[in-house]
Amino acid sequence: MPELIQVNEDIYYLSDHQNYGIIKTAGNECAVVDTGMDDDSAQLILAALEAEKLKLSVVINTHSHADHYGGNNYLVKKTGCKVYAPAFEAAIMTNPSLEPFYIYGAEAPQELKQPFMMAKRSPVDKLLEEPSMVIRDKEFKVIPLPGHSPNQMGVIVDDVFFCGDSVFSLSAWNKLILIYMVNVGEMTKSIERLKRVAAKSFVPSHVTPTGDIIELADANLTKIQERVDDILHVLQVPAQTATVLWELCKKHGLAVTTLQQYYLCMDTLKAYLSFLLGEGLVTYDFDANRLMWRAVE
Repeated sequence: MPELIQVNEDIYYLSDHQNYGIIKTAGNECAVVDTGMDDDSAQLILAALEAEKLKLSVVINTHSHADHYGGNNYLVKKTGCKVYAPAFEAAIMTNPSLEPFYIYGAEAPQELKQPFMMAKRSPVDKLLEEPSMVIRDKEFKVIPLPGHSPNQMGVIVDDVFFCGDSVFSLSAWNKLILIYMVNVGEMTKSIERLKRVAAKSFVPSHVTPTGDIIELADANLTKIQERVDDILHVLQVPAQTATVLWELCKKHGLAVTTLQQYYLCMDTLKAYLSFLLGEGLVTYDFDANRLMWRAVE
């Protein structure tokens, strides 16, 4: 079983398929940041807390993707803990069928309703809001980090910033090519905001924690710009959305083989197209009932 890794006196994280924050508070209680995809991740978290004789009082969710709140249901039933989550994200957590619905754009096929894309329903007891909140003896500063999801938020406690899915490793970028995001402009702003935060340690969900986030943040900004350049290059010739995805996959050697992968890529590509349209870099026409995107000369 993975053990808690100490960051400072009261702050820990548990690393499994992602990093879960553990914050000790007064009375031998604790708060947990994100809970993974399912009951298995919840059981791992709870076992680690029990080994340290910690009582879970609050779960803080950075956003509403299933792999970040899927353990909530189990933990609430077992411990009676409260759940704090950002507005909008909370609406999805309490109505989890919304996630495959908005990714697909209608009632989704069953393949899109698997645990990775539709977690068990979670209650939300309190909205996570700026500028800060207090849990027992700890103050949590709340930092907005939208882009990867509509209203993702991170928290800083005792100089440790749990920053959710605001940045990703270069290996993830190189593997996935289109890192999921719903708003490219907001994602870029969030990464820039991350660079300005004064914290001694940064704990992203899917990257090894670090004391200096600048290099990783800049690498993520570079990758976003690379995808922008890729899309603009493809759109020197008018193309449909699916054709743009096909060209990106061909260039980067990405094989799309499942509905989940296809729709996550398509949603992200559409986020880039919306961004480029707003920046005046692309436009669109209709040709024989086909929506055709093209770069602006």
